[in-house]
Amino acid sequence: MTTEQQPCNFRDPETLKDVLELLAKLGNEFTLDRAVPVRLERDEAKKYFNVNGGSHDDDLTTVLGTVFTNAQSIRGSIISDTGSYGKYSSLDRHEGHDDCVVRTLKACLPKAYAALLFMFFNCDSGCYAFGGGRWKDQKVNGSGGPSQDLNNWLTKEKTLGSEAYAKPLTPGLIKRGFSDRELHTNKKGSEVATAIKTILKHDSTAALQNALSYLLPVCDWHPSLLGHAICFLSTFCSKVNNSDNTPLKSQVEKKFSGKSEYFKNICDTLVPHLEPFLNGSAFESESDLGLRAVSQQNQKLFDSLWDDGKFDAYVNWLNERLPQLIEALQKMSTDCKNWGSPLSYEMGGTAGPFLYGFVFKDNNWQDRINENLQGPINELTTPLNSLLQCLNGDFSANSEAITQEPTGNSGAAAAGAATGVISLGGAGFGAAYGFNPFGLKDIMSGVFGAIRGLVVGF
Repeated sequence: MTTEQQPCNFRDPETLKDVLELLAKLGNEFTLDRAVPVRLERDEAKKYFNVNGGSHDDDLTTVLGTVFTNAQSIRGSIISDTGSYGKYSSLDRHEGHDDCVVRTLKACLPKAYAALLFMFFNCDSGCYAFGGGRWKDQKVNGSGGPSQDLNNWLTKEKTLGSEAYAKPLTPGLIKRGFSDRELHTNKKGSEVATAIKTILKHDSTAALQNALSYLLPVCDWHPSLLGHAICFLSTFCSKVNNSDNTPLKSQVEKKFSGKSEYFKNICDTLVPHLEPFLNGSAFESESDLGLRAVSQQNQKLFDSLWDDGKFDAYVNWLNERLPQLIEALQKMSTDCKNWGSPLSYEMGGTAGPFLYGFVFKDNNWQDRINENLQGPINELTTPLNSLLQCLNGDFSANSEAITQEPTGNSGAAAAGAATGVISLGGAGFGAAYGFNPFGLKDIMSGVFGAIRGLVVGF
């Protein structure tokens, strides 16, 4: 789109601080607050969502408006002066700004998501059983205590000590970009966690996680979208598998002329291979109004798409993103060896599953996380590559290989372990993030153990 190639007169956000400033400024600038979501919906996502004459404009405007507002709350838990918006202080609406902001949001929202997951994990007391919550009593400015990990993470990019031995802090996550002089003198990590809940909590808008569900097809790829992408892929394959006697059947046959059964066979094979990454047992929250609202929204987003000529757009998106999804899975398989028991988030350590959009299902993950992730990841590679070949018009893959049933730690074997795509566990963790049709009973209850896990995605 030519308008997207116009140069912006503001710099792209390079740090978490920049992202929060931009989001908060958008929430304070009413015309942009309204215009940007509508611009995203009509010009970006209309290939995937039914937007003309529908209610999606209002939905996405509400979701992103909540993200913008909650970003200001997070800033207020970290810095003293929230009245200035840094490099975005002069941002207002004029010709071209909508395009610039849309382009920027597509790039920065997934990066912010991973960093906020990580920060909440370390700041919330409910995550203590997983090795988290260690920053809950630390001051954001590092004063008044021997441990300054929270302050170091916010203000520094490498470990302390000799430059020759310094390591990047949480490699893969966006830089934080805060300075000591602007940090609150009396705010603690627990207060930061409370503020982050406002952007990740489970409710009728579902804020940032829901925004990423909307924008998954148009966002710049980032590893933190892996969870959402796997959940979408599961939905996509299930739709294809059940396409008989629906308008989707003719679209599949047209796209894969003469090879539609081969394509459906691959999709059918993929579903059980994806199950270890999903917490399918969490459909128990019938009384959860927030869960119901999100579930209804997901139905609204996708149920009618297959009847509306948008199948090709999703096939093209998968064709483009599957190599990146496979690469992210392979990196996670290697990285999870360093996640420890409990998680060793020492300064300079791994960013853990949060870099990939994953969180935990329950407090038994420590002893089984490697075996429950690496096996399913390895078994998933072949059918994913077969799907990619098929999307590229290559139908020569070994049919025996693609029809092989999962033999690793899938299904019931994975129950109770941290294999949920964005599965949340524990009072603080599950309560903060609850979202999606795979949500949980007693969201926001604060009772440790009541949260059995939940999945973020479609």
